[in-house]
Amino acid sequence: MDQNHQRIIVSGVLLNQAGEVFLTKRPLTKTIAPGKYHLPGGHVDFGEAPEEALIREFAEEFGYRSNQSESSECFRTCMTQTIP
Repeated sequence: MDQNHQRIIVSGVLLNQAGEVFLTKRPLTKTIAPGKYHLPGGHVDFGEAPEEALIREFAEEFGYRSNQSESSECFRTCMTQTIP
């Protein structure tokens, strides 16, 4: 990836009624943080809103579909990381 491209990634927090957080474990084949637990999420597709990407990622990866009665909050932050 050259310096003229950007990669936008989203992650989300899912809490159950007991206040437990849903985490996923990265495959051992990943370059970054193999085998580590992290918040679920993924890449934002071109033209996709971050909120839409998160809903799509949860559905694709875990079969989880959100509904309108669930409360949600969104915030954005920017991190710079050199990816091998």
